[in-house]
Amino acid sequence: MSRIPNPALWLGLAGVLPFYAVPIFIWIIGTADADGVSDTVAGLIYFMLVAQLSYAAIIVSFLGAIHWGLAMANMTIAGGRDDDGLPRPMRWAAEGERPPHYQLAVRQLMWSVVPALVGWGCLLALHLGRSTTVPLIGLAALFVATYLVDRVIVRADMAPGWLLELRRPLTWLAAGGLLLSWIVLQILQAI
Repeated sequence: MSRIPNPALWLGLAGVLPFYAVPIFIWIIGTADADGVSDTVAGLIYFMLVAQLSYAAIIVSFLGAIHWGLAMANMTIAGGRDDDGLPRPMRWAAEGERPPHYQLAVRQLMWSVVPALVGWGCLLALHLGRSTTVPLIGLAALFVATYLVDRVIVRADMAPGWLLELRRPLTWLAAGGLLLSWIVLQILQAI
């Protein structure tokens, strides 16, 4: 992980903490009362779950936004320099001068909104059906899917190589935290 810029590494690792704080908190409050889970504790567990799922949806939306920014950069042409040696602004590529990865950048731009839409759908599934399985498993799978798209973009040289080095552990940690919450909930329901 030495190629990853330190700010990205530390911010990424800090961003994983909420994925594990919630299942630990749910486990502690869910097992504290030997008589079972009271209505108050059940409400607090639901609140914490909504907080974790909202955070996950926001983070996965951010991952999609990274693709939006990269796609815009890959769909533009550097303006070069003017007669005084000053940089000209970038501009959108005209029809006859498409950058090498233009078509992949168009697909990347379309993909960039998918994580936000699917994340929103997972939140709706929680509130409409009161089921925890669909949003927890769905968001975990969405983190993995976003990582797989990242691999395509990095291999096409449309994103920095360190992105995968950063995203690989963060993806598995985020998805693992969501799955841990699902497991904790299943155990608490069985107790």
